[in-house]
Amino acid sequence: MDRVTDSIENGLPFSAIKLCHGFWEHCVRFGRTASLLGYEMPLHMDQWAELLSRHAVNWPVDLLLESRALIRAAHHRPDVLALVSPLGWKGGYEMEGTPYEGLDEVMSVIRSWFDERTPLFDGLFWKNSVQDGSIVNFLRCLRDRPVLVIGPDHVRRFIEFAEFQNADFVEVDSRKAAWHRHATTQSVGEKISATEQDGVICLIQAGGLTSTWLVYQLAALFPKCFFLVLGQVLNLGSLDRLRPINWYAAHHRTIDQTVRRINPAWVTREISKELGGAAPHLSTEKRLMSQIRNYEPSLYDELWGTVARQPGGRNGPADFIENKPVETQLMRSLLGLSMANNHWAN
Repeated sequence: MDRVTDSIENGLPFSAIKLCHGFWEHCVRFGRTASLLGYEMPLHMDQWAELLSRHAVNWPVDLLLESRALIRAAHHRPDVLALVSPLGWKGGYEMEGTPYEGLDEVMSVIRSWFDERTPLFDGLFWKNSVQDGSIVNFLRCLRDRPVLVIGPDHVRRFIEFAEFQNADFVEVDSRKAAWHRHATTQSVGEKISATEQDGVICLIQAGGLTSTWLVYQLAALFPKCFFLVLGQVLNLGSLDRLRPINWYAAHHRTIDQTVRRINPAWVTREISKELGGAAPHLSTEKRLMSQIRNYEPSLYDELWGTVARQPGGRNGPADFIENKPVETQLMRSLLGLSMANNHWAN
């Protein structure tokens, strides 16, 4: 992260795409279906259209083919870093079994999409920076600089959350982002031009494929600006959007600590907005305390006091029950070792 902030502070523009397990698993499915249909590489546009109709109806064919060409030629664009990962978040493979299509298969697809001359960086960089807290300094570095946040309407709240003092917003329809990408490019260009400043830092959440296309287009048009795909990290300012995500459910303690470091008052303010939706059998105070307990245990104990430690005071639904689908391939592998050595443990 120090290299990122140093580049921003020293006016050395760069951009970064981010493609993680979801995109690559689609590509694995494309390959399998193409094989079943008897397609031979290189595929024709109508064949790609057939694959998309089966696996990714929200992706226009031309977007996929244009992005594929840009990724394949990424070694000619050293100004755009490629952040890739077969995983969605740290621990995701062990906890939720992603990538579902198989780790080896996804890694093989990643290698096939990029030229061997293209350096690849960790696609979990931004999420890991939230967990280890290094994103705090990054956001502080941006507070007084020109920032443009690009994403669905709820992402607008990230500007207030991060306490950006010189920021603007371009809305992206999460369901139609791929189809509206040219209009988004124009809107972003107009906002950047209106700032009349170099070094505008653009933070993007528009889906992996669409974001990739946007970054390559915009970085070529505005080489003195930064275009960074943060993805779900931009949900930090929207607790209601953050909670359903498995990444948050599994790592909420470290994520919560980072949220409070970025903006100590944000959690309480956001929870207060939700109190109107409290269940009838819960008092407002009890629901507020249960929420604060998730984010800051010490604050919870201070406010709730001895009541929380009374018998039955913490009864209720578990905060998080991990989804652990059976990984049959892994089970066969482990049982095979025991069988081969005729050694079993209870």
